[in-house]
Amino acid sequence: MKNEAFLTPEKVAKYTDGTWFNLNDDLKFTGVSYAQYIKGNIYFPINKDKRDLLNIQKYIDSGISAVVLDNKELIDKISVPVLLVKNIAKAFSNTAKGVRKEGNAKTVLITGTEGKTGTKLQLHQLLKNQTKLHTVLNSQNNLNSVYRTIADLGKDDKVELAEVGCGAATGLNRQRGEIVNPDICFYTQIGLAHMDFHKTLEQLLVNKASVLKGLKDDGICIVNSTIECFDLFIEKINLERPGVTILTYGLRDEDTAKVLSKTFNLETKSWKIKADIEGEIVEYEHPLFHQFIPIMSAGVLLVVKRLGFDIQKASKEFVNFTAYETMGQLLEIKKESGNFFFYNQSRRGGGINSIVSSFKDLENFDVKGKVVALFGSMSIKEDEKNTYELHKDTAELINKSNISKLYTTGPHMDIVIDNLSDKSIFIKHTEKAEELLDELLSNLKEDDLLFIKGHASLNLTKLAKMILNHESISHDYKIRKGLISI
Repeated sequence: MKNEAFLTPEKVAKYTDGTWFNLNDDLKFTGVSYAQYIKGNIYFPINKDKRDLLNIQKYIDSGISAVVLDNKELIDKISVPVLLVKNIAKAFSNTAKGVRKEGNAKTVLITGTEGKTGTKLQLHQLLKNQTKLHTVLNSQNNLNSVYRTIADLGKDDKVELAEVGCGAATGLNRQRGEIVNPDICFYTQIGLAHMDFHKTLEQLLVNKASVLKGLKDDGICIVNSTIECFDLFIEKINLERPGVTILTYGLRDEDTAKVLSKTFNLETKSWKIKADIEGEIVEYEHPLFHQFIPIMSAGVLLVVKRLGFDIQKASKEFVNFTAYETMGQLLEIKKESGNFFFYNQSRRGGGINSIVSSFKDLENFDVKGKVVALFGSMSIKEDEKNTYELHKDTAELINKSNISKLYTTGPHMDIVIDNLSDKSIFIKHTEKAEELLDELLSNLKEDDLLFIKGHASLNLTKLAKMILNHESISHDYKIRKGLISI
């Protein structure tokens, strides 16, 4: 059952300078919505196209407990309490700012080029049995999502995890940081990605550092020391927040949290890890196969310790963690001609770090059959130089891999094909990946592995779901709210 929200009718009226109509004395909220049908929430229709009576009624039918409106004429036609405000979008942001100012939860801001959602979910797994914890579990990090995360705080929550994306507008990034006002700012992997709007590595680092504008005066910054641009990034951090306390995690002796040893189990496809977290030695197992897991898990444990919780107890929770789709999944698919594996990276494309990470994972799988790959464009809006280099680098990774059959989709893939050292592995290019469904499945035999990866805009997740739903195969996975759950 969801906790009662920190937000009350009295507080939201104060934050928004709004007026209640149809108010009942026992009105309470379970949280805040702006585009989600969640029972008991107060709903802010910030999308102007959703403010008509028909759309509002859909939310009421789903169990929304109250609605924020700027149109007095609709009040008498609505059966739940209505908060009348001058501007719904401003009321939404002011509500978040009010909750942030008066709520007393310790807050962790999580940002980086990639790994934000995975880090947030791991922290949630490790902390949920030690404290009252608040976070929005799906992958949301734009401005309205940040507002919602902050405003959605529970009355008894002691820790809040906020995932924040950093775009090209440095001022807007600073605004997001100030809204979250974190005690800890945690950086995941940082590297060349989304260069269509960052333009240069230096500007990307400036944009990532800019969220520190909102860090509390006694707050700390935690940085991954294994990123290639580490020294330059530290320079940008110190320019944004001179004198800020910086802790690091990685493999170096001088890191605040460091991995001492890591062993990958080929049979279980999991890690056994030993780490030093500020002088405290902890040993644990992690069920995910990704190459970045040992280092990232040490960083996560550092956050747990700095929040004041037991890292020995927390580390035992790793074994119960399930990967979210954006982290990539290794699925075993049952087929009459023999079971095959599906390395599903359909929701995790773009950026050279992401691509390299995926190929490192592939090396760990010890595939007994053949590897069949479908690669989509790694970038869509990058400038010409970055687009060429990114796809050329992708081809070089394919050349060094054990991929024996390659399919492609989307723009710029001619660069990949032209740079293949063995062009005989290339089978076909298509603009509609779902047309490959039957051909891919007919090619997959016992112990083979299917590897799908591409830019999120290509919607390769559609093909992934078609594979799982195909009449010729069976599996133990579920598709819930459009996500593949292990």
